[in-house]
Amino acid sequence: MQVIVVDNGSKDNSVVMLKKYAKRQPNLIVIESSENLGFAKGNNVGVDACDAKHVLFLNSDTVVKRYSLVKPLKYLKTHPKVGAVTIKLYLKDGSIDYDNHRGFPTPWTAITKFSGLASLFPKSMFFNSYHLGFKKLDKIHQIPVAAGSYMMMPTKLFRQIGMWDETYFFYGEDIDLCYRINQAGYKIIYYPKVSTLHLR
Repeated sequence: MQVIVVDNGSKDNSVVMLKKYAKRQPNLIVIESSENLGFAKGNNVGVDACDAKHVLFLNSDTVVKRYSLVKPLKYLKTHPKVGAVTIKLYLKDGSIDYDNHRGFPTPWTAITKFSGLASLFPKSMFFNSYHLGFKKLDKIHQIPVAAGSYMMMPTKLFRQIGMWDETYFFYGEDIDLCYRINQAGYKIIYYPKVSTLHLR
């Protein structure tokens, strides 16, 4: 397993500490950028340095448990029509991070979300089709959109569909990538058997 950290122009000493640690960990690659490249380009730079068959895009504000990597990878390897896997993400207050369990945005989903109708009817397919509140969050199932904070996929497929679109600096790029995964005929799977803390 390779661990690739792209330092997006941080101003603290984190990259110095990482490079020091990398000297003792041959599987850790630290890539330092003098400027903030943005989420999409930063991740693409990391993949360019990767020679693994599968890649996990993981935010730096996540706390990963042991099986949060192993079980989703096993699922991905044994399901060839799955283009990406994500897992259940929890926020620090213990609530579920629903941004990792979404439908595609439409004018209707914007109306229901910002009017509060989605919150009033959280289990409704009609009113809460953005965060998919009608789906069972303890069951493995297909979703249209996963967040870039935790997204595992075959590296070959990632390159085939054009990688992250670097015209997005921050926000929206995960929706775009998931759209292209779907268009290529692959499924995106929500795998809630394991979880990770998201400290956003």
